[in-house]
Amino acid sequence: MEYKARPTSNAPDAPALFDFIQTFINEKKVQPRGTWKILQTVFGLLRSYAEERAGGQLTYDNIDFAFFSDFKAWLFAPPRLHSANYAAKVVSVVRQFMLAAQRRGYHNKTDYQGFTVKRVKTTKIALSFEELEALYRLDLSGNPRLERVRDLFLIGAYTGLRFSDFTRIRPEHIEATNGQTILNITTQKTGEQVSIPLLPIPLVLLRKYNFEAPKISNQKMNDYLKELGQLAGMTGKM
Repeated sequence: MEYKARPTSNAPDAPALFDFIQTFINEKKVQPRGTWKILQTVFGLLRSYAEERAGGQLTYDNIDFAFFSDFKAWLFAPPRLHSANYAAKVVSVVRQFMLAAQRRGYHNKTDYQGFTVKRVKTTKIALSFEELEALYRLDLSGNPRLERVRDLFLIGAYTGLRFSDFTRIRPEHIEATNGQTILNITTQKTGEQVSIPLLPIPLVLLRKYNFEAPKISNQKMNDYLKELGQLAGMTGKM
């Protein structure tokens, strides 16, 4: 689908949509990092989408139901493969941008008010330390794909971090102090700096990947965990 950027007829002096969004985000930066970080992330997605589908720019008039349908499909398509729950969050932020612009008199569009993505109910995985150790001992040398998923899942389980945080672990987050290896990272959701002593299993796994967490989308990881659970005899738990 191709969009032609055009000025909004009812507000000729309004800033361009992307200029307004950047201003809006700058205003929110006085709040905790976790509050505005998602705004910046969604803005990045909108710009990437515009580069691919709209000649690099979107206007207020472009944000209609045709845009919503195409943008939603784009979020789900490779290489992004975002989950329904993540797409729902992204779309809610797009609505937030449009509402804020409308309140300032920059447009009179209303389609955005109907943008919704149905969330999928998820079940948190709760395994005992014995089951986590059994997963660690599982021989997956013949299946590198599931081995990476298993390793990443265990890193998350032992550190207690969210997916958005343990998948960002890099060598600069690791520090050796008083004979302990410490993971220091700032959480994306709350902007909180946390320091986590690494237990032997997550330490071994992180060393395996040179302290850089394997890359995989949240949706793919959820799918592969079900397969891993069946292979490990933990059907219904993963």
